[in-house]
Amino acid sequence: MYQQIYLSRWFELKRGVRQGGVLSALLYLVYINDLLCDIEDSKLGCVLLDISVSSSVQADDIALLSTTEKGMQHLINICQTYSEKWAFKFSPTKSNVLRYSKKNKNVTSNLTLYDDIIPLVTSAKHVGILLNCKFRSMDQTLNACRVLRSTALSVLNSGIHPSILNPLTCSKIILQICYSKALYGCELWNNLTQTELTMLERSHRFVCKIIQGLPKRTRSDKCTSLLGWFSVESIINRCKLLFFGRLCRLKSSALPKRIMISRLMEFKHKCVPEQLGFIPDIYKAAEKYNITDYIVNFANTGSFPSKKLWSVIVNQNINASEETWWSCNVFGL
Repeated sequence: MYQQIYLSRWFELKRGVRQGGVLSALLYLVYINDLLCDIEDSKLGCVLLDISVSSSVQADDIALLSTTEKGMQHLINICQTYSEKWAFKFSPTKSNVLRYSKKNKNVTSNLTLYDDIIPLVTSAKHVGILLNCKFRSMDQTLNACRVLRSTALSVLNSGIHPSILNPLTCSKIILQICYSKALYGCELWNNLTQTELTMLERSHRFVCKIIQGLPKRTRSDKCTSLLGWFSVESIINRCKLLFFGRLCRLKSSALPKRIMISRLMEFKHKCVPEQLGFIPDIYKAAEKYNITDYIVNFANTGSFPSKKLWSVIVNQNINASEETWWSCNVFGL
């Protein structure tokens, strides 16, 4: 161990796995598997048609899902019992309760973990994605805009500047570092309002101008065209469509694909009057780029293009749409 300026002697690890060890992920899956089986067998979680979705787990981030408070408390008790059996402890202070509802009701949380009440919040992060119990995405959009601007300025201040490097080289570095961080999880963003899209576009154009060292009042369509950049909406839609392709190519037994197909069938047969979420947004994006035939064909036959072919289709149609929009905007057509 290294602390301040002191380095300890070597010591033997007799319990657990060192941080960053090759086996840590595999052994953790074995360690936590029985807990997930117990949660699944309880039959107290959420059910989507015939699919049980009582828990969403990514590494050590566990999200429990239930439609009743009693059922949720029982799932928490299962986790508590399992932790006591295997000598580890969940943190009540790091846990949160999200009560999803469109109605603005003053509710309190009576859910407990180790006799401590779990705090009720309106939004929380799960695997880096901000979840809001009122289905609002403004906080998520504000955070994305803030991260995009701040990371771009930090990168430029570190020496990657248009006065030193070619702006095209700067733009490639910014796209790889800043946009990957700011738009993390954008595949699952849905129902963005026009106000939110405008905020994202303004941040996008701000970054585009500072990369080239252009004044703030430079015409936006001209400064983006110099770098060959499209709108941030097209970047998000591209991520969504490619993610949809990955879901479609999963094995039929995979839980994410089963959930996606259930939602797709609900959308196809209009089982819900005003369906929200991933599938309606995907169809809207596909309509914009004239590729709805592939979604309809998948819903009817289950067949979908290969990874390479789907990527080519998405990129070609997005490029054509953006170039048409740019031409109309520049030449006033």
